[in-house]
Amino acid sequence: MMNETNKKPFRLSLSTLSGVLTSLWLLGALLVVCAALFSEKYRPEIYQIVYMGATLVMSGATFFLFSLDKLKARRESGSRISEKTLLIFCAICGWPGGVLAQILVRHKSSKIPFRIWLWFIMSVHLFMGGWIFLVWVGLL
Repeated sequence: MMNETNKKPFRLSLSTLSGVLTSLWLLGALLVVCAALFSEKYRPEIYQIVYMGATLVMSGATFFLFSLDKLKARRESGSRISEKTLLIFCAICGWPGGVLAQILVRHKSSKIPFRIWLWFIMSVHLFMGGWIFLVWVGLL
């Protein structure tokens, strides 16, 4: 039986918040793509399908690049992937993969300028995604 004094209180950190937002975003992207493929009632517009589909594909590619760069950093072998390249992949709809890689692989999570740029990219995409969602449900 666990002692009550050993329990740590739950604290919502930025990495937890970004992980939750990223997971919800990827789930939403998957739902939009599935609605486009299988639903006749909720048919998203073509730009919504392309944007969300690109998010799913580029997130996987970005996660792979972050993981590969982490592996190269540990081994100290070969040429590393530049931060600029990682941020470009994040900007081209791959930011969920970058955020998840920061949390799961713990890569580029301590570099403050990199994190600021990633949060900026994430904010722009969340704004665009919110607009796409509001158009889709007919509120705009």
